[in-house]
Amino acid sequence: MGTPPGPGALWRRNPQYSLEVSERCTVVIAVAQPDSLLDSNEDSDEYVNKIGFSLLAADEGSSTKLLLNPDELRFDSRLAGTRQISAAVELEPGSYTLIPYTEEPQTFMAYTLSIGSTKAVSLVP
Repeated sequence: MGTPPGPGALWRRNPQYSLEVSERCTVVIAVAQPDSLLDSNEDSDEYVNKIGFSLLAADEGSSTKLLLNPDELRFDSRLAGTRQISAAVELEPGSYTLIPYTEEPQTFMAYTLSIGSTKAVSLVP
């Protein structure tokens, strides 16, 4: 993961997922980092990396977001130094790009992405 979408090019290196919604529904999105209680750092159980995610309207015919248009932002979570950040988002039919991120650039770490919805949706890496 890396920085949130915004000015600069580093966010383009973040993993990007294509989310397809066929009919209006509520989608619950969660991004979680590894449990700090299970790591090898015995001195601290806090989460040093703040995590979040952005959901953008997808570009026609492209699976990767390279340019950011502020009008395309559908949801941006807050950055949180917690194990998991999640949100329920009401979405119209269409294609979206989901981008998980960390506060600091060049932060490479394991994470889990979970999606739940009230109607059928598809998520493609």
